[in-house]
Amino acid sequence: IDRDNVRIWRGTDKAFDDGLSFIEREHEKKLQELFVQSYDSNGCDLQKACAEAGISVERVNRWRESDKGFDGVLDAIDNERVQAIKEAFVECYKSYDCDLGKTCMELKLLPEAIKEWRTKDPVFNNAIVNIEEEYEKWVDKQNAFRRKKLFKKLLPYVLYGLLVVAGILGILYHQNKERKKAQAEQEIAARRDLAI
Repeated sequence: IDRDNVRIWRGTDKAFDDGLSFIEREHEKKLQELFVQSYDSNGCDLQKACAEAGISVERVNRWRESDKGFDGVLDAIDNERVQAIKEAFVECYKSYDCDLGKTCMELKLLPEAIKEWRTKDPVFNNAIVNIEEEYEKWVDKQNAFRRKKLFKKLLPYVLYGLLVVAGILGILYHQNKERKKAQAEQEIAARRDLAI
């Protein structure tokens, strides 16, 4: 049986055409199922999934255009994968103390993708904002703790310095007072000498 005979039979025998169409549809469904499993297990890598399922990217694109159910399944897998990546990003971002560069390198993501997610996904953005606010509070507490520790460490030296300064000021005050007293006595003695 060659293709030409099949085409002729399809055109002339409705039952044959219907039966063959049914078989082709079932075969397409099986291929789609195989592709979907491959697509999911290969982390939404279209090329790998196509190679594993033995179909072309063009065929998958035709299916996506003509079969909204198939397209919806792939979209759901894509969305689930993206959501899992977003959740991993949030955890990693928190563990890296809000360091975007380290987090992107760890997860092999582009910072531009994160900016886009923050713009388009308010839940994701709020999670990031909450982490950043928690981190800022933690940093503020750490800085306050360091300042307090430094203050406690320096306080004895500051107090000692203040005592030294107070002592020096006291000595200077008494020296100035003695000098003024001596000056006053000299003036009194000079007036007496003038008066005699």
